[in-house]
Amino acid sequence: IRPDLPPKVGDVIARGMAKLPEERYRSVGEFAAALRAASAPVLAAAAAADERRRVGRLGWAAIVAVLLVIAALGGAAVFSLLSRPSEPTSPPGSGSVAPSPTLIAGGEVTASPVFPTALPSISPGPSTVVPSPTLEPGRTPRPTDPSSGTPTPTPAVATPSPSPSPVPTLATPSPTPPPPGLPLVAEGGWSVGNSPAGVSGSPYVVVGAHQRRYEIATQCTSEDDCRFTAATFNQSGTRLGTARFNWNGDAYVYRGSANWYRRDGGSTCETSGGELVEDAYRTGEEVRVRPTGSGGTSSAMTGTKTISGTPTAAGEAAGCAPFEMSYNVDMNLTP
Repeated sequence: IRPDLPPKVGDVIARGMAKLPEERYRSVGEFAAALRAASAPVLAAAAAADERRRVGRLGWAAIVAVLLVIAALGGAAVFSLLSRPSEPTSPPGSGSVAPSPTLIAGGEVTASPVFPTALPSISPGPSTVVPSPTLEPGRTPRPTDPSSGTPTPTPAVATPSPSPSPVPTLATPSPTPPPPGLPLVAEGGWSVGNSPAGVSGSPYVVVGAHQRRYEIATQCTSEDDCRFTAATFNQSGTRLGTARFNWNGDAYVYRGSANWYRRDGGSTCETSGGELVEDAYRTGEEVRVRPTGSGGTSSAMTGTKTISGTPTAAGEAAGCAPFEMSYNVDMNLTP
């Protein structure tokens, strides 16, 4: 239903829905912790996607702010140019024509201004260059002295260039490595060989040498929290169930009810008189394996396996005796 979820999530849910209570998680907290660890890659990817969307929104806000600053500076420059003072009129004696008096009725004499037909031109010397001053922000241009004959230069407004806002780089947190010295094993497919080592009692179904395939997922953060989960398959590829191996300081240990052996008739008892009694045994399976080699992540383990049968009330009534079959286990990571 959710192909984007890791396969480990399916293993966690499968164990949580196991038929037998002893195969399920011991508490809701343990189930939640396993589910959270299995789905950690998906949660990290969703958090990274949310962070990228947030950074994108911040980038657009910075661009809009820069455009507003540029518009404000441009408006200030235009206002400064429009509001600067006009050039003063040159006084008499500097090239202008004095007004001539006019006689009107009543004997009053009024002066009528006479404007020159052409304004005198002011030419700087051959080597004179009039610089254009630059108007600094917050400064008002100073008008030129009218008697100097030099026109007021047009100020050039310096507009600062906005600097683009830096886009922050999203840093992906690195996973914390486990402390050294832990019994780490590699994840992936493992081949498991079980060779007979002995039989006690009289089991109705005797299991000889047999092969298994494990798909292992690990979680090991400390000596007290170190384990791996194995999806188990028989030699023909049929899935048998899920086994959880916990580190006890000496070996990885699994204990279960051996339902696969019960389905093959392992709970049946044959009495001394030849009578077959169904459900005469409670079957069990215990596997103890240790990583080989020293240091690093191990890709091989060895140990032992025991399949046992304890008589039920019906088995005791029929005189069925307990039995046990032991095996040597050899596990190796497959390429």
